Amino acid sequence: MLGDTVQHWSVVKVLRTGGGSRPRVEQVRLGDQLAVLKDHSGCDPLFAMILGRTLARRECEALTRLVQWMGGRD
Repeated sequence: MLGDTVQHWSVVKVLRTGGGSRPRVEQVRLGDQLAVLKDHSGCDPLFAMILGRTLARRECEALTRLVQWMGGRD
């Protein structure tokens, strides 16, 4: 699962430094794949507790819909 692979990620580039309500965003490499990692660990704890999960869930749902939409295109 995710916990098993995190140790194998390497940061390629920092796309945005985090702080306050903003997560740190990094381009990472996992094997031969590139991905974007949003790290909320440096965010304000109160913000993360109140809105962090909700915003992450909404973003995940939006990205899932985008992938489904793009999969239906030729």
